Amino acid sequence: MIISTDNKISRIELLCDGQILRLTWLQQPDDHKFKEAFSAFLEIAKKYKVKSLISDNSKGININISLQRWITEICAIYLPQLEVKRYARIITQDAFQQLVTYKVHDSLNSMVRNELDLRIFTEVETGMDWLLSESIASASNIA
Repeated sequence: MIISTDNKISRIELLCDGQILRLTWLQQPDDHKFKEAFSAFLEIAKKYKVKSLISDNSKGININISLQRWITEICAIYLPQLEVKRYARIITQDAFQQLVTYKVHDSLNSMVRNELDLRIFTEVETGMDWLLSESIASASNIA
């Protein structure tokens, strides 16, 4: 189910009966549009109490230093309010994208205690499989 969309910039979808929230970047946004979409992503995660997030950046959007700091700051505010346990980030093969992802995660860890399991993938299917493997394991533990 599509929750929010800016047809040219991004799309936010609630998947797998509300277990997974996916943010798909469709093209490079300006800083304002990036902040708007990412804030909506976090707010929707909070509202629907999702356990897993997937951010699809397979288009290779670039995140400048200012946005990296902003992501760290807003995540430090939201993370304690979220029930998210796993975050799959889909990126291109570009090593710089990996570096930026881990840099933001490390900065966040220095600001707020969290147990968010972050993994990087180059294919959406692999990231979804990883997120769903936790859901399947949790369901089998309940049964």
